[in-house]
Amino acid sequence: MQLYLVKHSRPVLPNCTRELSKVMDVVTTIQWNELLRVIKYAIDTKETGLRMDLTNDEKWHLKALSDADFAGDKDTRISVTGYIVYFKGIPVFWRSKGQRGVTLSTTEAEYVACSEVTK
Repeated sequence: MQLYLVKHSRPVLPNCTRELSKVMDVVTTIQWNELLRVIKYAIDTKETGLRMDLTNDEKWHLKALSDADFAGDKDTRISVTGYIVYFKGIPVFWRSKGQRGVTLSTTEAEYVACSEVTK
């Protein structure tokens, strides 16, 4: 189920699913409640979707946004990159993942995030 939520669901689910999967072997009550909250959100919004109308003559705009937190993972000091790509104002691709290496500044973490979204 985790892989489905990360790959084929809404942009808000991948990061919380990734964070919860880090503690699968020793789960506290707080983490268990957070997992139930994520599952409830996924079930409650299963009929929610976006519809794209390509019949109008409006220009096709592609917009990409990225962000990174500097050393967000307290254990490994790895920054987390997140980005989303919009097509005609509708999110069509998104990802949240840890960066491959340790960055030495906030600016460097942001450059890595920008590089990831442009790929």
